Amino acid sequence: MLGIRYTADWDMYYLFFKQQNEKTDFIFYTLSKLFAKYHYNYNDLYSFHIVMIVIIYYILITRFSRHFFYIFLAYITLDYVHFTNQIRYYLGFPILMIGFYYLFYKKKYIFSILLIILSILCHSALSILLIFIPIYFIPKKKYFTYILRISLFVFVIVYYIFNTGLGKVLQHFGAYLEKDNVSSFVGGLFNALPYIFYLLFLILISRKLLKKYDRADNPTFEFVFKITFFSFIFLPGALILQIVGHRYLFPFAIFWIIYFLYLIQPLPNKEKFKYFFMFFLLNVLCGFTIYILPDVLNIDNLFMKELKHTMKSINYLRGYFY
Repeated sequence: MLGIRYTADWDMYYLFFKQQNEKTDFIFYTLSKLFAKYHYNYNDLYSFHIVMIVIIYYILITRFSRHFFYIFLAYITLDYVHFTNQIRYYLGFPILMIGFYYLFYKKKYIFSILLIILSILCHSALSILLIFIPIYFIPKKKYFTYILRISLFVFVIVYYIFNTGLGKVLQHFGAYLEKDNVSSFVGGLFNALPYIFYLLFLILISRKLLKKYDRADNPTFEFVFKITFFSFIFLPGALILQIVGHRYLFPFAIFWIIYFLYLIQPLPNKEKFKYFFMFFLLNVLCGFTIYILPDVLNIDNLFMKELKHTMKSINYLRGYFY
């Protein structure tokens, strides 16, 4: 990733860097000024973001599991295009998740508030995820029921924002409401297939394994459980607006993977392998729907195009992509 010299938003970020545009988020603006002051270019700033993002993801993942490499590999395979492109958002997202961890699990309130503020200064759109704070206190037995109700409410809000044009006056969302970024129901359903596959898989194995192995006395598991299924309140909204899925669903895939590993942890090795193989097939299926299926159906394969363009921008990989 350090060798990347193209993403879909590269020119926009480069312009922000050159102009030191105050309209962008505070952290990016501050870093742009700092790097320019010491005569570093945008390539250096981009590489700095990538290094910091991976380090912060390491800190986040290792709060819950020692299998950082495997978790991050599974995650980055699915979300590579967004991860390498939306550097402001992906710098702030893991900081916010660590903030939630210290808020609900460690009960270090001042430190968690500072992390939450820092994350929003990285990207203001992360402020929407603060709705997790009251949702976290929903009892576990009623959690799925309330998540379903809230998801329908979020769908109505997204539908209203789109049809009234309200989103065009909100920072970070105006461009995403252009016609090219809004899905038909069928198109939205197609784009949401990876999220739907994950949701169904996690619900099915949760119903089976949570009956067999009760985790009521495990606060870490409760946090991972609640933040995993919290993300799916955005699924109906993603059927209308692609950015909802890209920004508020797939980044949570890091927790979907962690949650799965927690679920199978108490199982005997033979049964654990069976579920792990099913999870491997799930990820292959999701990868297929993201990168391959559009070509099979003869529709615009945006993610594969962006993946190839990004890979071609890395000098030592250029010859492998045509």
